[in-house]
Amino acid sequence: MIGCYKGFTAANGTESVGKAAISAVVAASLTIFIIDMLAVQLTDLFF
Repeated sequence: MIGCYKGFTAANGTESVGKAAISAVVAASLTIFIIDMLAVQLTDLFF
């Protein structure tokens, strides 16, 4: 979802597409890290 959003909002030109791709990878990586951290905290809390 993040990659699709970043791709659709990229401006014209290869430089903009490159920046959008880098931004999408960083945002997706951080999102996965945060979701994983929350999942570990919740499972530690309940189990």
